[in-house]
Amino acid sequence: PFAMQHFNRTAVYGLFANLATSPIADFIMLPALALGAFLGPEGLGAPFMAIAGWGVDAMLAIGHWVASLPGAVRTVPSAPEAALPVAFLGVLFVCLWRGPLRWLGTPFAAAVLLWPRPPAPDLWINEAGTAAAYRDGRTAVVVRPGVQTFGVESWSRRRGLEPRDADPAGWTCSRYACAPAGQGAPVALSWGKRALSDDALSALCESAPVVSLRAVATRLPPACDGRLVLDGRDRERGGSVELWRMENGWRARWSADVRGDRPWTGGS
Repeated sequence: PFAMQHFNRTAVYGLFANLATSPIADFIMLPALALGAFLGPEGLGAPFMAIAGWGVDAMLAIGHWVASLPGAVRTVPSAPEAALPVAFLGVLFVCLWRGPLRWLGTPFAAAVLLWPRPPAPDLWINEAGTAAAYRDGRTAVVVRPGVQTFGVESWSRRRGLEPRDADPAGWTCSRYACAPAGQGAPVALSWGKRALSDDALSALCESAPVVSLRAVATRLPPACDGRLVLDGRDRERGGSVELWRMENGWRARWSADVRGDRPWTGGS
């Protein structure tokens, strides 16, 4: 449950990989290491160390093969915060209690897996306004591949989504902005530090229902009516943001609302 909650990855075939590599470790690698260490001072340990190395290579080959199988690794969205303590208590109950009643802790031990997840956000924008990703089925389409990669991948997997680079053919990008060329993407992004002209901002607003600006917008042109425009002032107060598309607009969840007002959060 800890790896599932914090790293959002679970190895589907991990048990089979362990069963396949255990005989190699038990009957080849470990005995060879012991003999190599024992005979090493006499200058006779090299052949046994070589055998141990072959065992390690075989174990790694099995691990790589299992990891390459279709569906070998599954991305799991993080459960609500209460799920992990419940799972920990369930595991303790199963391990420490005696008698058949201990199996009553099994559903609680699996709380991280079984706990219902809220719907994944439709859109995420980082706190600097320089990176964004939007949900497309079970994937998170990355608007600017290679920018803020760690943040994008962490958010995507926390929400149970696999990151995927946006198709360059579907975007019109300049040095400081990207706008969707069609109707599929919900966001247009400008990461320049200078305020945009009315024409440039109008073009972004006409391309997507959500417009993210790194700079502060002093005024909005008529083309931005009915659009959600987030600028540097919003991010300074709220940090990164997750957005859900609702019937009457967008629902936002800012990182500052989650992390609280603490000395290390910049007074957000």
